[in-house]
Amino acid sequence: MDGVPGLAEHGINAWDRAETDRARAAIAGIGRGRLVIGIFGTPYACPPGPFELAMLARDRLGTGVEISLFSPAPIALPVLGQQESAKLEQLIADRGIDFHPNRKAAAVDEGSIHFSDGSELPYDVLLSVPPHRCPKVLVAAGLAEPGGWVGPDPRTLETAHDGVYAIGDCTEIKLASGLSLPKAGVFAEAQGEVVAERIGARLRGVPPEATFSGEGACFIETGGGEAAKAEGAFMADPPQVHITQPNAQAMEEKLDFERSRLHAWFGQ
Repeated sequence: MDGVPGLAEHGINAWDRAETDRARAAIAGIGRGRLVIGIFGTPYACPPGPFELAMLARDRLGTGVEISLFSPAPIALPVLGQQESAKLEQLIADRGIDFHPNRKAAAVDEGSIHFSDGSELPYDVLLSVPPHRCPKVLVAAGLAEPGGWVGPDPRTLETAHDGVYAIGDCTEIKLASGLSLPKAGVFAEAQGEVVAERIGARLRGVPPEATFSGEGACFIETGGGEAAKAEGAFMADPPQVHITQPNAQAMEEKLDFERSRLHAWFGQ
């Protein structure tokens, strides 16, 4: 949150689990004010998340509240490509949510976000996706360059250090499009399984064969008991990714997805 002047003082970190109650209370007490959801840097964890948050806020608050969302990116989700990203932009437009692309925040003060192009955006409640950075320990260990991320082998997740692997949000894996693989839990999960199998093979004294495919899907709740689904082969050349129209079946699939992981990981 210290990456943008004034953000820590005036914004709510919507990507911090500890801020959940504060965010909920702020939304509940907004009245007929302005809710702004701000993406303050890229890359960030769960790229569709801010758009889902905006649509769920609209579902909760109704039409009496102005909701805006801004991003430094030129389109909603560049990794989806222009055509598929436009579908997501249409979903939020249909719900009366204003989307402001190409907006890089320079500072925040009480009631207003100031952008690098000199424009401003007023707010009553600011839910922020703060700039992300690689954990300092990984830079200190020589696994990542200052200001960068760990760059493992895209298929094996091996780093330049023998026996050291990197998975999940600390990594940067370049795609054929020149963009990076999204920082998404579904990929961290799949990468973890690949690394576990490769370590197991080494311990057994057999050549590791498991590789990361780059295929995955995530759900985007749109309100009204429906969800869209973004899925595809992200590491194909070119990437083959698409987003579906919202429907109740996808929402049920999302709930099943959550239940299966809660059961497998925590026995719930």
